[in-house]
Amino acid sequence: MNWQGAEQLVAEAVGGERVLDKASQLLDIDVRGANGKTYSVKFQKAAAKYHNISFEMELGAEDGSTLLGNFARCAADYCAVVIPWDAGEEILCWETRALKAFLADKQYPLKGLTFAAVATNGDRKFKFAQNLIVPIAHLRDIAAWAKVYPRSDA
Repeated sequence: MNWQGAEQLVAEAVGGERVLDKASQLLDIDVRGANGKTYSVKFQKAAAKYHNISFEMELGAEDGSTLLGNFARCAADYCAVVIPWDAGEEILCWETRALKAFLADKQYPLKGLTFAAVATNGDRKFKFAQNLIVPIAHLRDIAAWAKVYPRSDA
């Protein structure tokens, strides 16, 4: 699975469709559900290895300027993370405002990604990224919903 597959999986879970227009993508809106609600979707392969979810807070551009990261500027109604466990994919989904409020009340560490790590992130040109690192266990109880899709070959 990749990020497109993760978006499709969430779209199917909410009876909706992927949103492909640039204006929506800049607001971190990836899926529109059947009920009209919008979803930001992240595919986080490293979450299965490290048991943490990473939320992109800030990016540093080549010219030294900074801009808000995907999570910080997210305008979607819900945030969904797809985690590829060995036995199958799991979707964890939170109401965006509630998740942002929860994270604002906590003291989770910011991790700076090196240029080598961020240079491989799509076509974006930036020098560094600051990501909030949160244990999955801290986020499960506040999820609006979760669903596991077992692998057929597992």
